[in-house]
Formats: sequence, structure tokens, C-alpha cells
Amino acid sequence: MTSDSYYRVFHHEREHVIRELAAGPRTLKYERPGFRKFSYPDDVASAMIAEIPGGREFGLVPKFVQLFVTSPGYYYRPHKDGGSLRMGINYVLSTGSVNDCRTSWYAEATMSDAPRVNLKRGDLVVSRELELNTPGLREPACTRTFCVEDGAILFNTDVYHDFNMGASESDRYLLTFRSDTGCDYGRALAILTKFGLLR
Repeated sequence: MTSDSYYRVFHHEREHVIRELAAGPRTLKYERPGFRKFSYPDDVASAMIAEIPGGREFGLVPKFVQLFVTSPGYYYRPHKDGGSLRMGINYVLSTGSVNDCRTSWYAEATMSDAPRVNLKRGDLVVSRELELNTPGLREPACTRTFCVEDGAILFNTDVYHDFNMGASESDRYLLTFRSDTGCDYGRALAILTKFGLLR
């Protein structure tokens, strides 16, 4: 598969409004060494979704509008988002340089022998993970670094991917949007194409 199977970057005229709203009040929901996750009030999250072309068609929902803050040196092992989340929209809000965080996607065949585990909070599956806790144990199918200037990032969350902050010297702030309607990456590509946002 080409890189288009894993991500597409695009720009739209309301990006600045989303970034302004994301700088507002938020609540710390989860924390571990090197990683913090914040949520937004429903009205703020809904306002951000409304600014994304196709936001309603993607089925983006306020409860999945979150800010991830990751620290230098942090690594997160290969995973698929949620129990069945299949696509997402991300915005890098702040990072030190273009090479700060490397995201890699992996072909399913290369992961067939890796132990698998569902990460849960209560009864909710929040991540489908592989117990590969050291970077470089598998050859990625695609690797990309993202920066603020990329604008919006359509992200295939239903392929195993990891991210590595090993080269970073500052925190990365990543604003994430997810759908709970079953909208997949292919459908999301079609929506963005309809809005004239993909070249």
C-alpha cells in the first residue's frame, strides 16, 4: 500500500478557529509518565467539530475530541485506536521540530506472531495493542513525521501504528477527533474529496 492508505494531510479555511478553541479550558482525564490526555467541554468540542468540513458526515463526536500531550523520549507501542475506531482527524498544535515524533504504520502480516492485548478502562476497549514495547522490532510499511504546518491529518487508525518521541526535545500537543459511527478511512477519503480538500 502507498502512504495514501495510512494518512492524508489537507488544509481548510477554519483551521485557525479550531486551534483557538483548543487553547481554551480542558480537563485532565488520564496521566502516566510521559503522556497526558485532556478532554474538552461538550460545547467546545462540538464547536470544533462544526469547523471541520464533513465533521458531521464523519460522525465525529464530542467525547472523542481530546488533546494528547507527549513528552520527549516517549514511545507508544503498535496499536489500533479503540475497540473499533477506524479513522480520525488530527491537528498538531505544537511541537519542537518536524522530526520530533515519528509515526509508523505496520502491515498486518508482519504482526501475525506478536502477542495481542485489549487495553480496557472498565468494560470499554480503548486500544487494541501488540506487546512490542521496544521501537524497531518490526519493519514499518510507512513512516511519517507531522508538524503544525501540515494542517489537518486524516489518519487511518484501523492499521497498527506506533509513535516515537525519541528524537524530541519538547512536548508534542496533538488534537484528536474520532468517529463512533463506523466511518472508515475509505469513506473519509470520499468525504474529503467531495469537499474538494484532497488533491
